Amino acid sequence: MPTQVETGNIKPRIQFTADGEQKEFQFFFTIYEPENVKVYIEDVLQISGYSLSLNEEVPGGIVVFAEPPAAGKLKYIVPTRAVPHSG
Repeated sequence: MPTQVETGNIKPRIQFTADGEQKEFQFFFTIYEPENVKVYIEDVLQISGYSLSLNEEVPGGIVVFAEPPAAGKLKYIVPTRAVPHSG
C-alpha cells in the first residue's frame, strides 16, 4: 500500500515497501514529462532498470521495474516538478 507524504516545505513523494514480486507502482502527481520524476530504492537514485509512462486521463503515471525490487526495500517516487492538483 503506497503512502503519500507531503509536509510543509518537504516535496511530496510516494513510498512503497517492496514485496519481491510487484513490478508496477502507480503515482498520482501531476507532471508533464517523465524526466520530472525520480525513482529511488532505499536512498539510491535509479537511473535504469525501470520504465515510466504518464497517464493521459488523470494525474500521475506508472513506474514498471524490469525486475521486482527485493522484498522489504523501500521505494520512493519523487516529482522534481510537481504541479498542485486542484481536484
